Amino acid sequence: YAFSRCSQLKTVSLPMAKELGSKLFLRCNNLETVYAPNLLYIAGDQCIEDTSVKELLFPKFNRYVYSNSMRSNKLLERVDLGFAPKFGHSVFVGCNALSCIILRKEDTVSILENVSAFSETHFAIGGTGGNVYVPSALIEQYQQATNWSTLYAAGTCIFKPLEDYTIDGTTTGEMDWAKIEAEVSA
Repeated sequence: YAFSRCSQLKTVSLPMAKELGSKLFLRCNNLETVYAPNLLYIAGDQCIEDTSVKELLFPKFNRYVYSNSMRSNKLLERVDLGFAPKFGHSVFVGCNALSCIILRKEDTVSILENVSAFSETHFAIGGTGGNVYVPSALIEQYQQATNWSTLYAAGTCIFKPLEDYTIDGTTTGEMDWAKIEAEVSA
């Protein structure tokens, strides 16, 4: 509960953080950005829940994404979860604005335990759709993978080649947000 209900907290940069705990940013009403470039792990549920966060940037993340860890962030638009191998259920429930996910794992598809991870988002069945940026070599595998394929078939999960949207054209490079924004606006 370290920053829970901190109403003045707006931007958080945690350059050395490797792990975030349960309920860390719970109900931080003015929190807009959490940047943790070296974050590897979120150790519990409700870590970032019911905030005003618009982006969560964790490009080195490499562990299981806990169920319910980022839910009810109604303004959350984009998430970079780096090398996350697996998503629990209800991770992004109620993240109504979520339309951009970045997954950098190059060797295999990140496992989606259940489509409920995206309930009440643009990715949900019946939603308006969103983009998932993955290594180009894995796009077809994502389109056919359990649960991802359900969202792909519903037309709510569009897979795009990550390399085309990084500044240096690699899967680990910095994102070209201007290119993504221009495409979303078009």
